[in-house]
Amino acid sequence: MKRDSDSIAEASVEAHRERIFSIKTPLRPSYQEYFPRFNTWELVDRSRYLPPHLATLLTAPNISKFNSTFGANWWETYCKSSSESRASLLGEVLCHVGYELPVVRAICDTPREVFCHPEVSPYCWLNWSIPSFEGAALSAPGIVAHYLAVASAHATFDWSAALEIGVGTGYHAAALSYMIPQLRIVGVEAIVELAEWAKQRLRSLGHLDIDICTHSIRPKQLLDFAPLDYIYATAAYKSDLTAQASRALKSGGLVTSVRPLRPEEYDASPADIWLKSEWPTYSAYRKQGWNAASVISSSRHTGGVIEQVGDLYGVTFVPWQTEVVSSRHIGRNSALEVLLNQWPTSGGVK
Repeated sequence: MKRDSDSIAEASVEAHRERIFSIKTPLRPSYQEYFPRFNTWELVDRSRYLPPHLATLLTAPNISKFNSTFGANWWETYCKSSSESRASLLGEVLCHVGYELPVVRAICDTPREVFCHPEVSPYCWLNWSIPSFEGAALSAPGIVAHYLAVASAHATFDWSAALEIGVGTGYHAAALSYMIPQLRIVGVEAIVELAEWAKQRLRSLGHLDIDICTHSIRPKQLLDFAPLDYIYATAAYKSDLTAQASRALKSGGLVTSVRPLRPEEYDASPADIWLKSEWPTYSAYRKQGWNAASVISSSRHTGGVIEQVGDLYGVTFVPWQTEVVSSRHIGRNSALEVLLNQWPTSGGVK
């Protein structure tokens, strides 16, 4: 199932990039620099020269504020539009914040509606996490785009094997397969029913290049899957996987994992931000908040040397299950709930 990527606008928004308002912190780069939450003044200013999808960047909090300020006519039209139209709008947003066309095509040509809960399919092309099977979440496109951008920058023509830790719905693996079709991807998932659900969705799309297995993988077990060109974790670990994962990589391989902030990174955060309001000490953060303010960290393994190639701060991930389980805690998606409760359409969040 493919979409017409030629409709994705990229040059038309180039001139506006320099006027994007961003929430800056000493932690660079932050996910909020790509997709910030705008205050009302910023949103009004952006709406003077940008259409609603680019003014809001299609995030749930920004759309809620936009609807409160300008009314919900655009939102109603958006929700009633075709899946292809909504995918194209998301593509324009991703181009607007600077992602390259191969990454944007991979996101827009992978049908998100197949991987989400049917009741929220009208919203699956928002740049926001969307409910999926049994409380699982379909990652925000901007997060998946970041992973794909890092992989695209370092992939070589002979990449052939990848491992996803925490494959979840299978959507991320499907998008990666679209972008790097020669990859054979193994996805491990600790939640039995979710792994089976992902298998069904991937098979329905003809993905014979992606294998899903139920596994409570621990860092030392990564060698069981070696040799690999790419390892990426889409669940948060309490420790940094980089050193252990690099042992399972071929020379030139890449690892992208989700780790907690380091002490110096926590200390570099301003005293008045929500991080330190919620967890006043680093010890408290490590006990309770480590997965709510995580870092997507990428490193390359070349000739026995680990080279850090990029960090993305300010992200939230589900913790990795340390054992195989038959159910999961159903998390809240408060920003999406606010949007849909205030401006209900034909869909809804259960």
